[in-house]
Formats: sequence, C-alpha cells, structure tokens
Amino acid sequence: MQPSRIKSEQTRFANKYDYDRAVGYFYRYYKSPRKRLINWFEQKMAKRALAAAGYPTKILDIPCGTGRFWEVLKHNPSTKLYVSDFNIAMLEVGLEKRSADLTSNMDASIASAFNLPFPNDSFESIFCMRFIHHINNPDDRLQLLRELARVTADTVCISAWVEKTGYKGENRLKKQAFRDPQKEYNKFMLPHELLLQEFETAGFELVNYTDLLPHVSVWRLYVLRKKRNARLTKPVVIEYICPLCKGTLHKREGYDQLVCERETIAYPIKGHIPMLTQRDAINLIQENDKP
Repeated sequence: MQPSRIKSEQTRFANKYDYDRAVGYFYRYYKSPRKRLINWFEQKMAKRALAAAGYPTKILDIPCGTGRFWEVLKHNPSTKLYVSDFNIAMLEVGLEKRSADLTSNMDASIASAFNLPFPNDSFESIFCMRFIHHINNPDDRLQLLRELARVTADTVCISAWVEKTGYKGENRLKKQAFRDPQKEYNKFMLPHELLLQEFETAGFELVNYTDLLPHVSVWRLYVLRKKRNARLTKPVVIEYICPLCKGTLHKREGYDQLVCERETIAYPIKGHIPMLTQRDAINLIQENDKP
C-alpha cells in the first residue's frame, strides 16, 4: 500500500476541476442527445440497484460529483442522503444547481473515499458511481473496497468498466495507448472474475449486477452485500470521526473547525461543509507556535 500515491492521484483529480469546469461537468449529460440517452440508462441502472439493495433510507453517495444521481437516491422523502467528494468545486456546484427541495436535508462533506470520516456501519447503503474504473492498482482498489465495507452496514452499489470480448471501445483504448505511450490514461477495464475476487476479499458477496447496454457498453453496476458475519442489523448514529485515527471530533469553540485531540489537528468547516481530508487538516501545535 502506498498512501502517498493515492494522495497524489486524488490531488490531481481534485485540481482537475475548478468551479467553471465543474459547471461544465454539471451540464455535460444534458447537452447532446447521446449524453441524455446515456444519463437516462444510468438512472435506470441506479433505480434497479436501489431495488436490489432493498430501498435503503440512509445512503452515502461518494464520490458524488455534482449530484447527478441524487434525485434517484432520494427515492422517498424519508431518505437521509449523505454526499461526499474530494473536490469542493464539484460538490458546491451540485448543491448550488440542484433544487433546494432535493438538497435541503443532505449532509455534505469533503472526504477521501480511501479514508472515510465515518464510524463503522454508518449507512444502510453506499453508492459509488464512476470511480473504481480510474483505479488501476489492485492494492488501491482493495483499500477503497475495504473502507466501503467498514462504513456500510449492509450494501454497496458500485460501477466498473468490465472487459467484454470484442468490445470496440477496448480496441480504441489500446490504439490510443499505442499512438501515445507517454500519455497517462486513467480509465481501465477490469475482468469480471477479478472484480468478484476483490469484492470477496474486501468482505462482500454479490447480490446482482446490471449492464448499461448488454453486449454494447462496458459499464456494469454491481450490488454487493456485506457478509452476514460482518454486518449489523441497523446502521449506527452518524457523527464525523477523524479520517486519520478514527477518533472522535468535537467543535472548536470560537472557530469553524472540528478538532481531533489525539492527532492535535483541526478540520475547517467552509460554508457548512466539513473539510475532512488530510490535505485540509490544520496542525494545532504549529498554529499555536506562531508569534
């Protein structure tokens, strides 16, 4: 495991989207007929996954991006939705441009999917869309899956690019890599059998999966259930914890900060959004030493 590599990769993704680019991403799936059709199919996939997961009412969406699936995830008024992303611009654009009725009862935070600031068994289900296909290193994927297994009390809905024989997109990616071997590509197709092995190792069993377009698209949405001997019947009450030591956080008097006394660090709160990543942590010892 190489946390420094994960940290640098996340920082690269976070820096990729400033506010203007996040706005462009928000409208991306509403512009062309092709993108609108893809969005329609993906929304249907998400609805089927939620049904297979038993229509959970306490859900974490990570990384949530600009909230393209929030309306589906809030399938009934009693659903409590927690949304997190490593990029604050994406999250802010989603909260700004989605309807107030949709976002009014959400808890939003900045967090790393590899090191979540939530206690064990916090959610009935976790929704992780369009993320794992960016992770080529198997150790990194396993760290992600184990962290999702720690935080869910029951299910995880996670999408992946799955290798399919004869799929023309696979040949296109290979040709791109051949033409420009120096360019770093960040989208990877994985064998179905390998994904099942990694799910099993992380502590999940397969419920089912749905393809975006069978025999055409590589997108597949898996519904996983935490193994019976590792899950609770009900999720716990959620309070943010330190993503580094998993210790308790408390509000710092007179500051918009959450403090971890064990690590002597504070996480800032910006616009009611807790910034719960190592990148944003403030070293309180160094702060107190300033003249």
